[in-house]
Amino acid sequence: MTASISGLVSGLDTASIIDQLMQLETVPQDKLKSNLSTEQTTLKNLQALNAKVAALT
Repeated sequence: MTASISGLVSGLDTASIIDQLMQLETVPQDKLKSNLSTEQTTLKNLQALNAKVAALT
C-alpha cells in the first residue's frame, strides 16, 4: 500500500517501473538458458558423429 501511495503522490508509475526492472533481471538467465540449449544440441550432434565414425572402424 505504501508503494501505491508514494506512486500516486509522486506521479510515477511505480508498478510499471518494478515490472520493467523484474524483466531486466531475467535477461542474463534467459541468455544462459539459450546458450545451454545450443551447447546441448552441439554435444548431441558430436556424439552422433562419434558413433558414426566408430562404426566405420
